[in-house]
Amino acid sequence: MRQNPFAHVKMCRVPESKPKYLTRTQAAHFISVINEEWLRDLVFFAINTGLRRAEITHLTWSKVDFENRILIIQSDPNFKTKAGKSRIVPMNDQVFNLLSRYRENKRSELVFNFEGEKIREDRLTKGFKRFLKIAELDESLTFHHLRHTFASLLVQDGVSIYEVQKLLGHSSITVTEIYAHLQSNTLHEAVGRISVNIDDSKKTNLKLLQIN
Repeated sequence: MRQNPFAHVKMCRVPESKPKYLTRTQAAHFISVINEEWLRDLVFFAINTGLRRAEITHLTWSKVDFENRILIIQSDPNFKTKAGKSRIVPMNDQVFNLLSRYRENKRSELVFNFEGEKIREDRLTKGFKRFLKIAELDESLTFHHLRHTFASLLVQDGVSIYEVQKLLGHSSITVTEIYAHLQSNTLHEAVGRISVNIDDSKKTNLKLLQIN
């Protein structure tokens, strides 16, 4: 049996890349320039929930629990979640108010739709790119980067990586750690809680000398 000559060769480590995302100011500006309501609401919803594009475009009213203010992300006959896993995503006030308004005028079992029909992928992509250009933002951004924006803004506001992992539905904390570099302020606060300093040690030594 022939041996693989590369069996004991270590794989080169791929440098960790930082995710692209919109700042809070950029996100607000982007939303403000979108004059097509269906797309503006879709972008707004994505930034406030972190849901994947397919999770949003397949979201049905049966998965919206207004009483408990949660969204139920799970597979159904028309849609399969990533890895087939289900999760619960809480609604903030902005999302709750948006969907409450939508519920009053719903035209389809799909929460987000275009004239009652499922939103086509090409329609969403073209509209997204067009308004990125109008907003004079990085045109290499995609709808998926709104998910990065959601996670990045949470981490910068002090939400733990563990909590962000649960909200995004990542199977491993390792995947979520791409946002860890945004925790610098939180980490500074954490190490700032250590109260031991050199002055304390001098005072202790002085007391010992006095006792002796």
